[in-house]
Parts: sequence; C-alpha cells; structure tokens
Amino acid sequence: MVGLILATLDLLLGLPLFAGLARPAEPLAERRDGRWWLAFAVTAALPALTYFPLMKAGQAFFPMPIFPQWVHNQLLVWALGTGLLTLAIGFLLRKGRPTFTNRWAASAGLAAAVMAVAYLSIVVVDALFKTDFRFWVLGLKPLSADRAVIFLPYLVLWAAFFLVAIRALNLNLAVRGEGLMSQVGWAKAAMSLGFLVLVVWEYATLFATGRLATPGEPLNTIVAIQFVPLLATVGIIGAYAYRRTNSYVPGALICAILIAWYVTSGTANHWAPGFEFRIPGRG
Repeated sequence: MVGLILATLDLLLGLPLFAGLARPAEPLAERRDGRWWLAFAVTAALPALTYFPLMKAGQAFFPMPIFPQWVHNQLLVWALGTGLLTLAIGFLLRKGRPTFTNRWAASAGLAAAVMAVAYLSIVVVDALFKTDFRFWVLGLKPLSADRAVIFLPYLVLWAAFFLVAIRALNLNLAVRGEGLMSQVGWAKAAMSLGFLVLVVWEYATLFATGRLATPGEPLNTIVAIQFVPLLATVGIIGAYAYRRTNSYVPGALICAILIAWYVTSGTANHWAPGFEFRIPGRG
C-alpha cells in the first residue's frame, strides 16, 4: 500500500488539477557536515527519548466522547509534545531561509485524493478476500462507522504534529543534488532509528535478565515495536512528497491521514455512551 500511495501521488501530480504542485525540491544543505549529523541525531533520538515520559503524562488525557481511545490520546500527547520540542530545537539549529513552495488548499486536496485511493484498495481487498493489510503487530483495516466519526478530531491533532515533523525532516536533512534512494533512505533512517534502538535495548535486556529495561512499561514497549516500521514509512512518504513538490505539506497531510486511520482503526475505545470511565487502580 505504501507503493500505491507513492505511485498515486506521482500520477495525480501529472493531472491538470494538481500539476501546479509539481516542483523540484530546493534543499538548503549542500553536504552532510557537522550540523547535518547533529540534526540527524536529534531527529532520530528525540521521539524515542520523549516516548515513555510523554506517554505517562498522556494518561491525564482521559477518554471522552470525541477522543474515546485512551492509548491513542497518550500517543497524541507524545506526538504533540515531541513536536513542540522539535520546534524549539529547530529554532536553535536553523540555518538559512527555507524555500518551501506551499499551496495549502491544493496540498490538502492532493493528500485526500491519494489516501482515498489507498482506502479504496483496502475496501476492495476486504470485499474480495475478507482480509486486511496486516503483518505481525501491524494491522490496517477499514474504519467502522463509529470510528470514522472519531477519526476526524484525531486527524486534526495528528496533522499538527506531522506538519512540524515533516517540515523539520526536509528542512534539516534533505541535501541538494542527492539521489532519490539516498534522500528517502536517510529520511527513513532518521525517523525510525531511535525507536529501533529503543526496542532492541528493551528486548535485549529482557532476553539477558528476564525483565524489560523498563519493567513498569510493558504495554508501551509493545506499542513501540509498531513505530519502527510506521516511522520508517513516514520518512519515506515525507521525503518522497517533498522531492516531488518542494513542499512539506502534502507529505505531512498524507502521513497524518495514514497514522490517524491506523491508530483509530486498531485501538480500543475506552469511552462509549452510558459508560462511566474509571481510572485503573482508583476507586
């Protein structure tokens, strides 16, 4: 499906409706110098370093009618908190004036059209083969009617995060003149490497000692496994869309729709009409 998303993006940029968005990327960096490697290290490490603290803080984002998924709410606190830190660090690391070509309305239309095709693909697969897109801990399935309703408010918050994250990724790590595979590969590594190290550390400690490195975080450690391939996918889409449009907006909105769909469709609801939510361990 990731390949379908990239191919659909290419095809739509060739249509008159979206042709105005097609533009070669104009990166600021001319080579991988010390500042580039610092930005790479920060991009990789920051999401993993903030994960457990902000997930714990996110427990205060209790389930409610429009945000009924407690684990999803915690993930959003992690994402938005990391986004704020990314903005602050980006201000300190900034060098030069970015040259993004952002057309917001057209970019939103492009992202919606791309993900409509992706969603249609899973609807067809579900109808014909009674299955969904699933591998190990990853699972993407059609949204039920009730989850389609809550998808929208969650999408707004994910969009806020990805607009910051994909902007920082392309502003700091894209290098002028580099090839497609190099740009996409470095973006994929930058987005996912921190979580890969986190997961390896957790389970290497488990196999060596019989206990996780963070024994008080068993559920969040399992959740973290998914973010290695998910963030790698985000890096691929974010870098590819920037390369084709010289804008971080289409890639950010595509990633927001994808992740909001993924988490909303696969996470338990902790609130429903008539249900009184109780904090575990209290009362």
